Amino acid sequence: MAHNYRIYRRFLTCIFTIYSQRWNIDIFFRTMKTYLKIDHLISRKINSIMVQIFTAMIAYIVLMIQDMLSCRMSIQEIISLAKHGISLPLRINEAGKASVKA
Repeated sequence: MAHNYRIYRRFLTCIFTIYSQRWNIDIFFRTMKTYLKIDHLISRKINSIMVQIFTAMIAYIVLMIQDMLSCRMSIQEIISLAKHGISLPLRINEAGKASVKA
């Protein structure tokens, strides 16, 4: 009887773990939809999924930089500077906020 109880407890622990992971996955997909505008995955292969996520993240970061520059530079100019290793004209204050260098 004690053996059946241990199996039952292990089964319940397994179900609880799987269910709790479900919430983490839901939060991950909600974040992707909200910030990265990924409504659906284009493939089920891990490489394709990673490429789609990283591409969306890069686009999001570039658009954030452009917003911080108050649209003084085009996206092409920002990418060109980044390719050549030239720093962007941004200043980060103590609070972590960015502003354009004068």
